Order: sequence, then C-alpha cells, then structure tokens
Amino acid sequence: DYTVSKVFARSANPAMNFQQQTYILRAEDGQVAVNDFMLPAKLTRLWDDEEQYEVKPVAVEINLPLSDGIFELEG
Repeated sequence: DYTVSKVFARSANPAMNFQQQTYILRAEDGQVAVNDFMLPAKLTRLWDDEEQYEVKPVAVEINLPLSDGIFELEG
C-alpha cells in the first residue's frame, strides 16, 4: 500500500552531548483525513528506540509564506 512506517538515520543527539544515536520518526495508528489530506494518525519521535514525544495532526495549512530567516536557497 506504499505506506511508510518509519524513517531513521544516525545523527548527533543534542540532548545527549551530541552522542551518535539513531533518530527515528515512526508513523502509527494508520492514516486519517485532515482537510482532505491523508496523513499518519500519529507521529512518534524516538532516539535509539526511546520515545521522546508523539503528535497527532489536527489541521493542514497550504502554501504558508516562509520568511527568509527560516528558509533560504543558496546557489
């Protein structure tokens, strides 16, 4: 069904003195429709399988303006 269950990468964890750990984003509980978009019902963030927090989508905003201070393309 082409559903992504988790994404992970080795990364430096700033909360653990920049120790290398596995950073994981895990999609759980299937999918839900939010403002006509299909999204994971819950996203969980983990470091080395230790849960940090979870979020559930409640709204979608399309084409939000991005300030240059947040997002900038360099050539």
